[in-house]
Amino acid sequence: MRRHNGVLASHVYGALLDKMQSVCDSNGVPYEGFNVGTIKKFATGRGNASKAEMIAAAEMLGFQPKDDNEADAIHIARLCAEMSA
Repeated sequence: MRRHNGVLASHVYGALLDKMQSVCDSNGVPYEGFNVGTIKKFATGRGNASKAEMIAAAEMLGFQPKDDNEADAIHIARLCAEMSA
């Protein structure tokens, strides 16, 4: 989302980010953001990995993601778990 293609996308991103932060703050839930390169480097060792490489990295761990979005979610969850340990 940070590389939005227009003003509307930027506004939507800001609104969603604000809502998430408000809900987390109201419920005492900590939150942290990661840039795309950090997630890709964690998953594959390269900060500019392709969608196919992200899927393959998840599959190598025994997951069966249905698409690149699910593969990204798997890697984000793993990154959060590692940071919490």
